[in-house]
Amino acid sequence: MGGPLIGTQGMAGRVAGKKALITGGAQGLGAASAWMLARHGAKVAIADLNLPGAAAVADAINAELGTGTASAFFLDVTDEESWPPIMGRAAERNRKVS
Repeated sequence: MGGPLIGTQGMAGRVAGKKALITGGAQGLGAASAWMLARHGAKVAIADLNLPGAAAVADAINAELGTGTASAFFLDVTDEESWPPIMGRAAERNRKVS
């Protein structure tokens, strides 16, 4: 996921200080979205059924951009009742590292 940011000139800092919850963040577009948002200053909560994969993405982001930039959570997006606890845990984690 490293490498130059193509076509993003002028976007730096647009999400600085923001918090984002990315679903499906263990791979593909979700992981790419997490990287892009983190590189532009957002704290990212990466949620996925594949918790080890989400954690690997979060670890890589934190290694490159600093501890506390990303965190990982298990989330089944089809389980409506699992959303509020994840939102709360993600917000709490971001408060601790801000």
